[in-house]
Amino acid sequence: MPAFHSLANSDVKAVVAYLRVLQGINKTSALPGNPARGKTLFYGDAGCSACHMVAGNGGFIASDLSGYGSTHSVQETRNAITQPGQASDHQAQTAVVVVRTGQQYTGRIRNEDNFSLQLQSLDGTFHFFRKSDIERMEYKPLVAGEKQEIPFQGVYRLDANGNVRLVTKDLAQPNGLAFSPDGKHFYVDDSEKRNIRVYEVAANGTLENGKIFGEEPGEKDDGVPDGMKVDKNGNLFVTGPKGIWLWDAKGNKLGTIVMPEQPANLAWGDDDYGTLYITATTSMYRLRTKAHGYVPYSETP
Repeated sequence: MPAFHSLANSDVKAVVAYLRVLQGINKTSALPGNPARGKTLFYGDAGCSACHMVAGNGGFIASDLSGYGSTHSVQETRNAITQPGQASDHQAQTAVVVVRTGQQYTGRIRNEDNFSLQLQSLDGTFHFFRKSDIERMEYKPLVAGEKQEIPFQGVYRLDANGNVRLVTKDLAQPNGLAFSPDGKHFYVDDSEKRNIRVYEVAANGTLENGKIFGEEPGEKDDGVPDGMKVDKNGNLFVTGPKGIWLWDAKGNKLGTIVMPEQPANLAWGDDDYGTLYITATTSMYRLRTKAHGYVPYSETP
């Protein structure tokens, strides 16, 4: 969160108190400072709302602070105001996008996936780009001086009690994932390395004996491994370069369903789960198959 104007200590306390109050009733601790005055400063003399938004009110060129108090401590909030060089603003990432026609756009990254980018320019206009139409992009996901908080991208397990546990950090950019129908194997693709890994699933939910299951190489604009689904026979359907790649349970490539556009994700549908619904660059496709999808929640105990 970038600095507000140079505030007196009492004003800092007031703004901190206001942001902490936003986290909800019964969740705030008693703090020095007047939240009501903090709100007045936020929308008034401090100029915070010129960039930041709270509950739909304010600017849009920096992060929405509606829930800031629920994810940051009192000291972190204070530091964000008084020490802007050390503060992070992950929802307000700046990019300069140059498309193949030579036009240049500058603004904030609002959404991005493997194939598309949404940018909001400083006048509030939203621009939607296909990655294949972008010639060059200067994009810094971290604020100057900020370090990535976790030095890896991992796969985590959320158990029935709400406990979160890291199960693997072997991948550079984990993306699509699926379990085999018998629950004994776990598959996850790596969009950066362009491969798929498979693990054995232990009784306690941990992963063991990870190895490369398959590779999906391609040119720069051909697409990368992304969405993944499994059929009842244990075959994998994985979006990849130019289509959907089919793999059997042993890692043998069975073929590629070539698509009119680069697909990103897919899901089984219809009453018998015999149809793939596929999201692509600009369209959604429906493909009837001889296979039937394995959908765990549809299985009768």
